[in-house]
Formats: sequence, structure tokens, C-alpha cells
Amino acid sequence: MEFNVAQNDKTLILIGDPLRSAAWNTTFSLDSTTDQDFGSEQVAKISWDGSKLVLLVANPFSTRRQVWALDATGSVLTVETTRVVPPPAADGVVKVVYNKK
Repeated sequence: MEFNVAQNDKTLILIGDPLRSAAWNTTFSLDSTTDQDFGSEQVAKISWDGSKLVLLVANPFSTRRQVWALDATGSVLTVETTRVVPPPAADGVVKVVYNKK
């Protein structure tokens, strides 16, 4: 699975999605404002938790929280995703580790 991330001082651009097979290309504001994208009912927000980047995506059916953390070398990215859905569906947590090419 491959995806690309680009960052400048104001935005984070994600091309591809580490947990979906479908192509996803979107830009997030890094100033903690809420971005409405992906159609009109889904919103996303990025914030920092110390050195970790937290991406929160919510729609009427579920909430997905991703925590991105780089190792000390900057070559290993760990993405932990927690998905919360209403009953009777089950919530889930997935942890994926990526090595920089």
C-alpha cells in the first residue's frame, strides 16, 4: 500500500489513503480549522498532539481518528486508526507501520 504526503506551512496534502484502496486526494488546513470536503456531509480536522499528528474525519455514519507518529529517524511512520460506528456495527482499531522509500 502506498500513499504520498506533502506539507507546507499551512496545509497537509494526502494523496491516497493508508487504509482505503480507493484513491483519495485532499488538502487539510494545519491551523486546526475544520475542512468540509468529501461531499457535503463529511468533515475533517487536523491537530497536533505533541509530535503526533491527529486526523479526525466524521460523517453521519462514523468517526475515524488517525494518529500519525514518525520515529526518531523520520523513516518509519506509524498510523493508528480508531473507527467509531453506531451499534450494532463494531468499532475497530488498526495499526499500520510504513517504511519510507
